[in-house]
Amino acid sequence: MKKVGLVLLCVMMTVVIVLGVGGCKKETSDLEQMDMLSSALNLIKQHYIGELDIDELDFVAAEAVIDSLDQYTYLTDTYYTQSSNSNIGVSIRTNRYNEHFISNIVSGFPADEAFEDGFKLQRGDGITNSNLLDENGEPIFYRVRGLSRSYISTYTAGGEGTVLTLRIVRNGVLMGDYAYTKVTGYMPRAEFIADVYGDGSNVGYISLSSFTKTQMPDGTVMSAANDFKACMEQFIEANQTKLIVDLRANGGGSTDDLSIIASYFVPLESKGTTEILQLLYKKTGKTVSINVREDNYIPDLPLVILCDNNTASAAEAFIGACRAYNKNNTTVIGQETYGKGVFQKTEAIYDKTETSGATGILDQYYVVLVNGYYYIVDPSVEGGKYNIHEQPLKPDVEVVKDESIGALIDDAEMIAAYKAFFGE
Repeated sequence: MKKVGLVLLCVMMTVVIVLGVGGCKKETSDLEQMDMLSSALNLIKQHYIGELDIDELDFVAAEAVIDSLDQYTYLTDTYYTQSSNSNIGVSIRTNRYNEHFISNIVSGFPADEAFEDGFKLQRGDGITNSNLLDENGEPIFYRVRGLSRSYISTYTAGGEGTVLTLRIVRNGVLMGDYAYTKVTGYMPRAEFIADVYGDGSNVGYISLSSFTKTQMPDGTVMSAANDFKACMEQFIEANQTKLIVDLRANGGGSTDDLSIIASYFVPLESKGTTEILQLLYKKTGKTVSINVREDNYIPDLPLVILCDNNTASAAEAFIGACRAYNKNNTTVIGQETYGKGVFQKTEAIYDKTETSGATGILDQYYVVLVNGYYYIVDPSVEGGKYNIHEQPLKPDVEVVKDESIGALIDDAEMIAAYKAFFGE
């Protein structure tokens, strides 16, 4: 009974909070319908013997009602997408057999350093064990977050100074256990590999994990757009002739970053901009255009985009933009995308409870609310635009996810990409 009473109290408090935050007038009819909540509050006030932490309930209540709205609306304590800044500098791929492989190593991080015995991590190395265990005593290689792959160094437990001991296997041979100490640093959202197949075919590869911005401890804001720009500079300097952009597990992010990243594959129209998205605000009916404004277009560049069921939002919009304006050069390979055709708006709220007010400093949080639908602009379709909400994009070449055992170039999508460039 105590648990039920607490939940009801949280919900009732949340309703009041949301009405206050939104600046809306109280709707008497709405409040009158909450007779059960009102009764529960009265009973708690009259009979409950325990003490309630109002400051804690205030936060829990707000979080509860916000989370109840839909899967894309949430409460956060940072304006930017932020993950741990402590890592060792590697990316990990996991196949359908739950085997883990090093897919990339970032220079300047511990994972890029050689040991006294001469050992140094390489792409394709397998990880068979680590010193991090879950509640069942099983090794933790990464925290999934609903995605098929992630950064081991970013999402595993432990901050700066945490030692990760990885047991490495290379080409079926046990290389040994090697310890890496986490450091504070930024893991780029985009990573470049030249001649990814290693056969001189000059296929460049960019893994783009998101379209998000990240605020570092010193306040510096890092962006996926700048990371991608750096990768494209490397692509050009390496004289690569074909490109793979890997959007598998990319959940989207900023439309500003999308505009810049898409500029390499979407030419500018005569007016100096190209519209790629339209945002329709549900409450007001207002429409906002998202345009490519930078002239970075590389004509006649063969492009393969890899996607999967977790490719969503801005990542799907990127695919749509490439298909709309660069169709003859673009091949999409993988599985159906997620189908997220809605966008969010971020608004600040403040903790004004007595505990916070006593310090003179109010705790600040952000509510990320679904605000409307976005439409991919494509002059070739009827009406010139389309929405993909709950209507996933289909790849040009569909393959079974992770059907092959191996590292990056051995998975099904990368094999299909090679065939798309060079045939069987």
